[in-house]
Amino acid sequence: MLGLLCAVGGLFYPVGPDGIYIYMIGAFSYSIGALFVWFLPKLRMARVSRTPDGNRRTGKAFLILLLSIVAALPFLIVYTRAQAYNSSSDSFWTGVRSSYIEQNDLPGGGTMGVANLAPIYIVLAFIAVLELTVNPRYRRTLLTFFGLVFLFQLVLVARSNIMQLLVGAVAICAIRRGRLPVRVILLSVLLFLFVFGLNQFVLGKLDSNWSGPTSAKAASFGRGSMAYTVGPLVAFDDVISHPHHVLNTWKVYKPFVRLANKFGAGLPELSQHLDYTEIAPGLVTNVYTFYFTYYADFGIPGIIVASVLFGALSTVVYRMARQNSPMGIVLYALVVYGVIMSTFAECVCLEVFLWLKAAISVTFFYYLLPSTSVTDRYPRRADPLSTTEACGPPVAQ
Repeated sequence: MLGLLCAVGGLFYPVGPDGIYIYMIGAFSYSIGALFVWFLPKLRMARVSRTPDGNRRTGKAFLILLLSIVAALPFLIVYTRAQAYNSSSDSFWTGVRSSYIEQNDLPGGGTMGVANLAPIYIVLAFIAVLELTVNPRYRRTLLTFFGLVFLFQLVLVARSNIMQLLVGAVAICAIRRGRLPVRVILLSVLLFLFVFGLNQFVLGKLDSNWSGPTSAKAASFGRGSMAYTVGPLVAFDDVISHPHHVLNTWKVYKPFVRLANKFGAGLPELSQHLDYTEIAPGLVTNVYTFYFTYYADFGIPGIIVASVLFGALSTVVYRMARQNSPMGIVLYALVVYGVIMSTFAECVCLEVFLWLKAAISVTFFYYLLPSTSVTDRYPRRADPLSTTEACGPPVAQ
């Protein structure tokens, strides 16, 4: 990302040496945490001991889930119409998005509704992708379920959720096949570029509109892409230069406060969104990379500790996934997304309950539901440390 920023540097305000220094420290610390765990001798990962019975129970479970999401879609349409109606925006989809953000900023995330199903459906879609790699008998059911989850996120105008869904699918296919799934990657990139562009023009971001010439649309799309990829690096550098310019509302404990308020605790809760910072003339952003959460409260030591722990966690999950642990494979999807999004925002501690939902879902499918051994369909691989063919540890790019 720093290389990309150098390539388009003239479009944005420059990043100072302090910012580059902190980025290097964070990347180095992540790599140290990953390498430390990687070379721990005789480290043994917990294995999942049970899996669905002969594909039949998995197929029935996902058939039920498929019916549930089909039943939820009409309620989702009613929800989006109500959100648009309650908004002051003239645009339907802008109203949906702004109302969703406003409700999300309420203590505890506002009232429970069909939109709250979005995160758990993403986790279940990860399990569907995992089953697709070993369960061709129910391929049509699993693919249909994944497609409907994609549609569910699209209706919510949840671009980051769609990215998480696609990144997770690629990560699971890669770890299961032991190689990069080129066709899956290309399809995912094309889908996300389509969603990204659709979101930008439908919501009118960066003054985008459908009526302009093709060259103007392409320029607007490119500017939006650069703003979301390298813009956070510029914004975080501004935070380093002006420490009190942006109030840190991404506290590490925020998810727990939010959960307590969902059950009526009435605790003070900070906004879900940060203040905006100008990153180029007439261009602003309110995302500040993975490092912001820790730097704002703990300085450079906070970045070092957080990066080392994230690196260690990444390696633990990666080794679990390499040993064909379903728990490790599903969590690996979240790790890869967290690494990719680290240049954008903190998506690990602030999404701790998504990790918990993933663990509970995997436990249900591979502990409570089945009655046969995991090795029947997920043969246990040797620990990566004991093979010469294994890939190296995850190292920050």
